[in-house]
Amino acid sequence: MTAVPDEPEAVTPFSKAPPGDASIEPDTPLSENDDATISFAKRLAHNDKQIREAALKKVKRWLVTKSKHGTLDYANIIKIWKGLHYSMWYSDKMLTQEALALDISQTILLFSDKDHAVNFFSGFCETIAREWVGIDRQRLDKYYMFIKTALKSVLEFCQVNKWDDAIVEDVVTVLDVRIINSTCPDSIAVFISEQFYSVFSEFYSAAVPSLFVTKLLIAYITAISKTPKRDLNRVIMTNLFTPIKSSEVNFNIDVKLLLDHIYTVSTHSDILTRNRKLLYKLRSELSTVFGGHDISPLGKRKAENGDENTDSKRKVENGDENADSKLKVENGDENTDSNIDNGVVATKTKKEKSTDCDSALIPLLSVSRA
Repeated sequence: MTAVPDEPEAVTPFSKAPPGDASIEPDTPLSENDDATISFAKRLAHNDKQIREAALKKVKRWLVTKSKHGTLDYANIIKIWKGLHYSMWYSDKMLTQEALALDISQTILLFSDKDHAVNFFSGFCETIAREWVGIDRQRLDKYYMFIKTALKSVLEFCQVNKWDDAIVEDVVTVLDVRIINSTCPDSIAVFISEQFYSVFSEFYSAAVPSLFVTKLLIAYITAISKTPKRDLNRVIMTNLFTPIKSSEVNFNIDVKLLLDHIYTVSTHSDILTRNRKLLYKLRSELSTVFGGHDISPLGKRKAENGDENTDSKRKVENGDENADSKLKVENGDENTDSNIDNGVVATKTKKEKSTDCDSALIPLLSVSRA
């Protein structure tokens, strides 16, 4: 009988427990029903700092290797993020926490597969949203710092990939679905709205396309249209749209796309009246700021017939067919105003109006002198 050679021992991540890890028996390979990610998660959440640091290095190599072979699925990423979350939980001292947050967040730059990189960021957003309610007050600050660091890293990821439209769309969709318009606590979305402009300015240049900022603003517009919370709307408006109206920020924005979305969500039948009024007002103010990108209160865009000096006439449909309408005539005579009143046109130049006003003031001046 021919002897069958021994099969080489399967190489399994963390086949040996790190020194001092009494919770996992050494030299114990993972069982068939076990998953490498569970072993990673246990070590990432260990209370020994050296074990956590060693685990993080191996996790990063494991993620990159799985990504290269195309065998990294989202379920694995979520399990890994459970451990990464608690790795931050046990981290003490500010400098150590900042270094850990950066080390974890920068993992997104290591993936050769861009979809896996976006999924890694999605795993962070899903995990932080799910675990947020369990974070005590003493740990909130470091998790806020973690969110800001992750936001910086994902913007750097977009920058490295030259702000590719598909990648930007995917990243903003993750923020939209996982954070901004999800069931997670409002404080996360509010914090991102508060920090976004300062973080984005670190990566911004005139060459950066408008897509990221525009899509993010659109996501928050949707949130404003849906929420019944007045305070949430007020804070979002203050953080994101007040700086635009006051010209404090000057990023590239697709104005037409933004205004069109405001109109679309404003006309939904289930929107609260106060939210609709708020969005109509915002649209009007943004239209004024950007100049020339006007949309009527009814949402009907002005006719574009090539004549920039001609305004289209609109009939006021409010049940009264004889309703008065005012039309400003811009025909080259900038000093002439025309009022249409029941078919009778009364035209006065600005000089004539000034004379009328002076004559009307004469009796008042006489009384004052007397």
